[in-house]
Amino acid sequence: MTVINFFKIDNKLTEGTKHVFNIILVNTDASFNDIDGFNYEGDIVSVKMINGFSLDKLKFGDKIVAGKRINIFDIKFLKLNGLAFYSNINKEYKNLLNSLFNNITFTTDTEQQHVIFFNCKKSTTQLQQSSEYYKIHISIDIKTIFATIVNLSKILCKYTDLFNQAKIILPFFSHYYDITDPMALKYLKWNGGSSVANIVLYPLKKYDDNPLLFQSRLIDFSLEWITKNDKFGRDTNNLYFNERLTKSLYLAYGSDSSSKITEIQNGVIKNYKMSNNLKKEQKKLCTKENISKFKLLNDCLLNKYNISYLELCSSELSAKNAWVRKNMPTENEIIFGNECYKNYK
Repeated sequence: MTVINFFKIDNKLTEGTKHVFNIILVNTDASFNDIDGFNYEGDIVSVKMINGFSLDKLKFGDKIVAGKRINIFDIKFLKLNGLAFYSNINKEYKNLLNSLFNNITFTTDTEQQHVIFFNCKKSTTQLQQSSEYYKIHISIDIKTIFATIVNLSKILCKYTDLFNQAKIILPFFSHYYDITDPMALKYLKWNGGSSVANIVLYPLKKYDDNPLLFQSRLIDFSLEWITKNDKFGRDTNNLYFNERLTKSLYLAYGSDSSSKITEIQNGVIKNYKMSNNLKKEQKKLCTKENISKFKLLNDCLLNKYNISYLELCSSELSAKNAWVRKNMPTENEIIFGNECYKNYK
């Protein structure tokens, strides 16, 4: 049996877990499709209401009835009702992926129950140490997740000198939405502005001492990646604390988003700082002369950093102030030459 805990995005509810009902499934089957991306079907054995929630509040609530067979990743149903869910089903997808690929090893970790790790046929004990400073995020239309995994598997093993391992993140609510969607805005406000990528790639630690070599190899990987995969990238940037490199590839400077968000919300930034690159953007763009270019600059900043022109130029704390760890040397920052201040002089 599998327990699925559903919750509803509603800022009126108190902070914390916002579960409204759960279901127990049997005869489950994990697969992929080109409609919802992930497909996890099962027969409902029982339904339990929580916090006084009523299924009458749901559109097509008759899907949540004992005896019905459902796909918990039904995007249309989730979107119509502003629902998200949590369940430990990563092991079933791990087994499925291992049966489909013979050049990649997929594993799970009890401490991260919503992800699937993978690498090029190595045991976890053989893995080298990952970078302290760099992570590469892949953000795509969730419907294309299987095609993305297939294409990544074809080139990942060419770059074992670059990446240590990777992980697939089972979908959260934010995977289904464009950031301009009202429900996405509501969700991001609810969880402190943290959104997640679909796949994370972990570079090797050796690049912490050689950022120029890392940049060179990352460009090699990016050029090969975009030939088949960039069309799957989201139209808008949903990621905080990331610099967009291509339509689907993003660079993040270590650490987890939740720690950064906590410091921003507490109003005291202790462990992080603004990146040197963002300081340059701020210095060169936040001028009276550039007000006339507001629309162009705002679009560029949102696309590249998911930071608005007003956020960049404001003294108020925002994502820009917790971009990198305080102990990360300035020379470890990567500059790609397409920064907004260079495009709109």
